[in-house]
Amino acid sequence: MKRTRIGAAILILTMLGVGCAAIEQFVALRKVDFNLDGVSGLSVAGVDMKGVRSYEDIGFLNLARIASASGTRSLPVAFQLHVMAENPADNSVAARLVGLDWTLLLDDMETVSGSLDDDIVLEPGQPRDIGMSIQLDPIDFFDGNARELGELALALAN
Repeated sequence: MKRTRIGAAILILTMLGVGCAAIEQFVALRKVDFNLDGVSGLSVAGVDMKGVRSYEDIGFLNLARIASASGTRSLPVAFQLHVMAENPADNSVAARLVGLDWTLLLDDMETVSGSLDDDIVLEPGQPRDIGMSIQLDPIDFFDGNARELGELALALAN
C-alpha cells in the first residue's frame, strides 16, 4: 500500500512538472517576434514565376497560359509564405506554438484563411522559418482587373 502511494505521488509530481513546463512554453510565445520573411515557389495558373521581374520576362507561351486561365475566370495562384519566428536569446524557455489560425489580406481584403497544425518549438536565440502553403484565386478579389492582378503577381515574385 505504501509503495502505491509513493508511486502515485511521483506520478502526480511528474504530471505537475510537465504541466508547468508546457504552460511556460505557451507563455514564452508573448516574447517571440514574428515577421513576414518572403514568398517562394510562386506559380500563376501553373506557370512558375521564378526569375520573373517584369511583364516581358513571362514569355509568350506562359503569357498565353495565364491569359487562357483568366479567360475562364479562374487564375489559381500558389506560393509558400515564409514567416520568421525568433524567440529572444534572453528568454530562458523554449516557446511552443501549437497550431495557428491565419488570414491573408490583400489590399485590406480577406482573401484566404487557413491553419497551421504543426507543433513548433522555438528555441531561445534560434530564428526559425515557418512556411505556410497558400492557394487562392485572386480573380475573386480584383473583379478581373488585369493590371492589378499583374502587379500583384510581380510584387509576390520580387
